[in-house]
Amino acid sequence: MQQTDWLFAPQTLRRNSDPAPSHAAAEAVVRSGAAARQADQLLGLIRRHPGRDVSGLVAAAQHERLELDRAAISKRLSDLHRAGRIETPSTGTRARLWFAR
Repeated sequence: MQQTDWLFAPQTLRRNSDPAPSHAAAEAVVRSGAAARQADQLLGLIRRHPGRDVSGLVAAAQHERLELDRAAISKRLSDLHRAGRIETPSTGTRARLWFAR
């Protein structure tokens, strides 16, 4: 079991108003363990590279040869933030810099 498995239930990854294919995709990403794997990878990445924005995290993931693209990073940032595992303190700029809690 991965450290973020508890985070993911299909209903948290889609809206009730989403079309049926989105519901199926949410089920598949949870059932396969991909969402939890991505979240674990991203949480580790943020711990190794604190204070990065999305572009910085994408670059770090590419450098480390992780299978995290911009879309996966954006989705899992939302999940981890909602769960209180990461934060983005106010910096006085529009950039959202991410830190692990």
